[in-house]
Amino acid sequence: MVPDNRWADGMSGDAAISISQSVMRTVIGLWAGPLAGVAENASDALFAKAKDRLQERKIRRFYEECADVVAERIGKFVDSYGGKLPANQREAAVHAVTETLDRAGVTTTSVMDVDLDAARLERLVEPAASAALEAASLSEAGQHFYRILLRESCAYIVETVRTFPAFHDDFMVTMLQRSTAIMETLTTVFDRMPAGRDIDDHDGFARMYRRSVVLKFDHLELFGTALSNETSRRYSLSIAYLGLSALNLGPAREGRPPNDRRGTRLEDLLARGSRHLLIGEAGSGKTTCMQWLAINAARQSFSQPIGKWNESVPFLIPLRRYAASPFPRPGEFLDEAGRNISEVMPSAWVHQHLRAGRALLLIDGVDELPDARRTEAVQWLMDLVREFPECRYVVTSRPGAITEDWGQLTAFNYARLEDMRPEEIRAFVDRWHDAVRHGARDRAEQERLDGDRNALLALIDSDRHMRALCINPLLCALLCALNREHNRALPRNRMGVYQAALRMLLVLRDERRGVLSDDTGLTYEQKVAVLQDLAFYFFLNGLADAPVDQAVEQVGNAMRQLPASRMQPGELLAALVNRSGLLRHPVEDRVDFIHRTFQEYLVGKAAVEENHIGYLVKHARDDQFREVIVMTAAHAQPRQRAELLHGILSQIKARGKDTDLKLLLLSCLQIAPQVDPDQRARIEEMAKDLVPPDGVANIAALAAAGPVVLDLLTERPPLHHSQAFASIRLAAAVGGPESIRVIAGIAARFQGLERELVRAWASQVSAGEKEAFAKEVMTPFGKALPAEKRRLVLDDGSLLKSLPALMWLEDLTLIVPSLTTLTRLPKQPHALRTLRVEEHRLTDYVGIERWTRLTHLHINVGGQWIDTDPLLELTELRFLRLRYLGSSVLDLSFLKQLPFLEQAEIIQPNARTAAQRSRVWSRPTTS
Repeated sequence: MVPDNRWADGMSGDAAISISQSVMRTVIGLWAGPLAGVAENASDALFAKAKDRLQERKIRRFYEECADVVAERIGKFVDSYGGKLPANQREAAVHAVTETLDRAGVTTTSVMDVDLDAARLERLVEPAASAALEAASLSEAGQHFYRILLRESCAYIVETVRTFPAFHDDFMVTMLQRSTAIMETLTTVFDRMPAGRDIDDHDGFARMYRRSVVLKFDHLELFGTALSNETSRRYSLSIAYLGLSALNLGPAREGRPPNDRRGTRLEDLLARGSRHLLIGEAGSGKTTCMQWLAINAARQSFSQPIGKWNESVPFLIPLRRYAASPFPRPGEFLDEAGRNISEVMPSAWVHQHLRAGRALLLIDGVDELPDARRTEAVQWLMDLVREFPECRYVVTSRPGAITEDWGQLTAFNYARLEDMRPEEIRAFVDRWHDAVRHGARDRAEQERLDGDRNALLALIDSDRHMRALCINPLLCALLCALNREHNRALPRNRMGVYQAALRMLLVLRDERRGVLSDDTGLTYEQKVAVLQDLAFYFFLNGLADAPVDQAVEQVGNAMRQLPASRMQPGELLAALVNRSGLLRHPVEDRVDFIHRTFQEYLVGKAAVEENHIGYLVKHARDDQFREVIVMTAAHAQPRQRAELLHGILSQIKARGKDTDLKLLLLSCLQIAPQVDPDQRARIEEMAKDLVPPDGVANIAALAAAGPVVLDLLTERPPLHHSQAFASIRLAAAVGGPESIRVIAGIAARFQGLERELVRAWASQVSAGEKEAFAKEVMTPFGKALPAEKRRLVLDDGSLLKSLPALMWLEDLTLIVPSLTTLTRLPKQPHALRTLRVEEHRLTDYVGIERWTRLTHLHINVGGQWIDTDPLLELTELRFLRLRYLGSSVLDLSFLKQLPFLEQAEIIQPNARTAAQRSRVWSRPTTS
């Protein structure tokens, strides 16, 4: 049958308008919740809330503008996917989609907005879809078109609801004040959704899948913070993400990580191979890193050095989903991000990418599997590697889960995620506030956010204890949120942060969102009791998540110990998922905690209240019990804490040398509010066996022993380079003036420690400590270097002011993310002749003219146009390497004005031609 040409004459536009109206009615039903029940449809209910005719007209215009944005995209989709169908089938399918959405009558009472996703929404409207299909009498091709059009409509519904600000009593004023900003955000979001192609086309499905990955993972967990004047609830992980640093531990050796090596940016490490095992402690950012990798692979937006990864299609596989079920086969790799489109996946689509080596397998959370499943996981992974050796693999785990079984993965490179350095902490705080600020278009809200940011940064820079709390992304994000919610009054220790975060999520979150009533009828303490019972149930049964029906049953058991509630167990669980931010639906029909650390905090609390100390001691060597035991030590009463520590000390005495248990006790010592003096002395005495450290894996636990560690490092100095590297890290973690003396002694005995010394230098809290470190450590260390090695790589902006003190420094490389202008450069160090600036955030050369004695300059500039005049002041310059990201071709005539310049290399990767992208200039020789 020949397609009807009337479709090309405007019927696709009519269809798009019809569907967009149904989309918007569903959006309002989901967004406004119970409001939708007061009128025949949700949009009428919205308009009825206007205070007068003028406000009603304004909100109607805004509503229609949103519908038009949807209609424009839907029209293109209909043209692309339905163009080969007869007109009557297209019309019938479009009508069936509008009927499905309108009859489903979806509101927030039936789907929770915090877990809204297109797959769940499509399943929710399935009863209405069945009825609409039966009435439409569609052909097989028509039904196929109906399904993908419904799926596309659900995606637009979800993204629109996510873009709208939180619904509250004064929503009308908020919507109208920020309508322009909302429309801008909505348009940007829709623009990221690629235009439709024929679903049977492999490339077309790949684009649809890539879009699903981005929509699934490009969101930032703000842990309860909310803006009183927010434009949107959409906070992008892409905006906030901070690249991590990692220690390259080399290939697997006998199942255990080898000696630690030099730290590096994670992207640089990933570029060195195609198979990686990333090890990180709780809260170190492992899962967020995997999401970031998935987003960039899906958007094909990786830059160098991993630009080749843009060829890969990402498949993120959270192992916690398979704690009690078979590991996924390739056809099931879409379950996490592409479940709602998997039924239209072309035959063998995943296998084709795997066989061609164009797949990026992101396998997250080995440690979240029970012990018995980890050996199976190794075998499953090895089978994948043998079958698809050309693919890229990244696996994550906490350290304790990597046992001898993993030694079989000899082709995998180990890396350990490092604690955040001061420069990274400052960058994280900046980006977190930037992500939140992106949603605040009200000037007062923006100014308050700027004040929050500056106050937190000032506290971190001046307070060693506060900086120590910011060592990983989880704690840093919690502190950012608490700083905002608590009007800059922050807890001073780790347990205080967790406790305040729980109260923020369970109480303050609703207050900031304008929710004045609590339908649960439970107090904060009662909600915590229900959650900790659920957490303990998960823990005892080795569950990372659980089916909803099991969770409902456990909530019901917990409710029997509470005063009568107005809710049924299922309703209470739904309310906790919807409102607390502590629970979520990772996939449909399952429940888990938003972060494992919260679960472990609650388990530790339950263990204390139910006196399960003996049970924990019995399992002290089980890595899944480690963090729970630490949390229990913090929650416990003095008698219980003494019992816990005594039990572990007894095991060490019986076994002899047991490094893991000794480190566990040191971690307990760090977090416990008070410890029996005799037990403290015994634990500190044990630390002697762990000093000097052989690697950085246990630094945090060793530092918990405090200044006594510095005495031990003096008595037992490092014997080789690896120990020296780790000993400097340990002394810096303890901190204080005495640590500078210890580090100076180590630096005087070993070479090749420059990067670790810079890290220790940056960790000093006050300006006085930084100056003392430069004088007592960096100056004698540098003077002892041979001339050809008097170079330094600096990656922390706070150290720039101290550079002039390094009279010996001849060669400097700056890799400082916060360096956006060279006006921050101090006076040129006396001997410095070579400078490399490797960041791309510079937009000009202003400031470099003060470093007139440079002979070699390598510099990256990210602006679209640059003024080269500051370079003309570098009259001693002999070699220049300029990497310029602007697209306009740089005029090189200025080079002739530099009297001693011998050669220049100009790199412009965004220039039009190959010749323009790389140019070499040499001064003509005179005869």
